[in-house]
Amino acid sequence: MLLERESALAQATAALCRTEGGQGSLLVVRGPLGVGRSTFLESVAAISRDQGFVLLRAQASAAEERFRLGVVGQLMDSLRGIAVPDEMARRLRQSHILPRENASGAAPADGALSAAPRWSELSPQQAPCWLAALLNSISEARPTVLMVDDLHWADTGSLQALSLSVAQRTRRRVLFVFSVLPGDVRVRRPHVRDLLAPGECAAEPNGVEDPRSGHEAADQTLELSTLGLDSVRLLVEKTLGDAPDAVFVQTVAARTGGNPLLLQAVLDEAQYLRLRPTAKAATLAATLRQIGR
Repeated sequence: MLLERESALAQATAALCRTEGGQGSLLVVRGPLGVGRSTFLESVAAISRDQGFVLLRAQASAAEERFRLGVVGQLMDSLRGIAVPDEMARRLRQSHILPRENASGAAPADGALSAAPRWSELSPQQAPCWLAALLNSISEARPTVLMVDDLHWADTGSLQALSLSVAQRTRRRVLFVFSVLPGDVRVRRPHVRDLLAPGECAAEPNGVEDPRSGHEAADQTLELSTLGLDSVRLLVEKTLGDAPDAVFVQTVAARTGGNPLLLQAVLDEAQYLRLRPTAKAATLAATLRQIGR
């Protein structure tokens, strides 16, 4: 259940429409841990697939931070099994972006792509040009979304490889979607800052932009906020099955700060204990544990 994200989703959908029309841009999604950044990106990914976009997606993580071009590798894996027009497949192979032969020595069938095996061998100087050429070839045939969740965890090689493509975004049918955790020290890494700089426009909670921003209008930063009482009430009723008392709603909202992840953890425990969302049960609800506590 995606709550209080209508404005942000509307802006993301508008960005997809602009991208399809030839105006690529950058969409930066920010918000505290547990606020639902990954869930929001999943919704954007679903919309893009429904609209016929090619989706290249990666999930950066601490485990792969030192794995050179690990994020680029995930993006390339997104191409496996994607059915594309024959002309696009031929163009990619002719430009040497994708291999002409598969492991058996036969040329891949038109209409199906396999990820190039040589990306990991690219030098820091070659990787940006190679990735930009790949995105150019793909986006000429179909609009494309390149999505990286938790960009701040990405390896330096991948961040460098993305730099040229992001700089060329307005001339490509590519929407770059990056999520970051505000306050994480890794967001201040120079290569991360360089990629986020075009999207550092001021934003209000849930994606309402500051019109005074001097950045390109096509780029957007969406700030996902915690949930208000109405949304907390809906989640309580959905999880516990009864119309909740206002005192119970206010108690769990205060206990979790309206953070969706923490709220669901508290409600799951309340369900396990078979609590009903009454004023009497609110006292016990106030003692329920949260994740990591």
